[in-house]
Amino acid sequence: MPRVRCEKHDVKSIRVPWAEKNSRFTLLFEAFAIRVLNAAHSVEEARKLLGLNWHQVDAIKARAVKRGLARRQATKIDCLGIDEKQFRSGHDSVSNLYDLTGGRVLDIVEGRTENDCKQLIEQALKPEQRAQVTAVALDMWQAYANAVSQALPKADIVHDRFHISLHLNDAVDSVRRAENKALNKIGDNRLKGSRYCWLANEENIDKKRAEQFDVLKTSDLKVARAWAIKEMFRGFWDYRYAG
Repeated sequence: MPRVRCEKHDVKSIRVPWAEKNSRFTLLFEAFAIRVLNAAHSVEEARKLLGLNWHQVDAIKARAVKRGLARRQATKIDCLGIDEKQFRSGHDSVSNLYDLTGGRVLDIVEGRTENDCKQLIEQALKPEQRAQVTAVALDMWQAYANAVSQALPKADIVHDRFHISLHLNDAVDSVRRAENKALNKIGDNRLKGSRYCWLANEENIDKKRAEQFDVLKTSDLKVARAWAIKEMFRGFWDYRYAG
């Protein structure tokens, strides 16, 4: 690129309309690279197809995110989602903020504390946007609930289906483990190898196991009662208020 010598700022390169400052690639190529990254199964696969190294791909992604954030409008967002993801060796977490209606990630911060979550909400949303949020879907991590109550006092906290189902399954499995231990002491091994049946959706159980499970689920076992309560709750997800 042509260079100019400025008396005040020394030597400067001319800005060109087809590439960003300090980028070795045109904007057209960077747009193509982002499409390849979206379509590929992994960053490594995309990197090989593009003939780039990891640092070049990372820089392209960073510039694309910066351009996207610059274009983002402070539109109304009704429903948010917050959850955590493990990264590195599984010992660290990041907190993610989602626009559930628009199906997009709004922002990410490292950590999962109450302060981390509050910072996440405040840096991603302007005050007028925060006032318009009506509901936030969370797991049952108390730090997230506390942060939402402070940063979004008008929003309802909603626990999502995945985490509620996870807790129900954990409860059933806890009952099964305790009962299996007690039964083993008296030589009763009815529950041996039955864990999958109690946790899977009944329609997904194969025919061979289903016959055995039909006997277990209608027995007087404590785990059979716990399983029945879990199954009864499944109807909750199809409930619609008709009023």
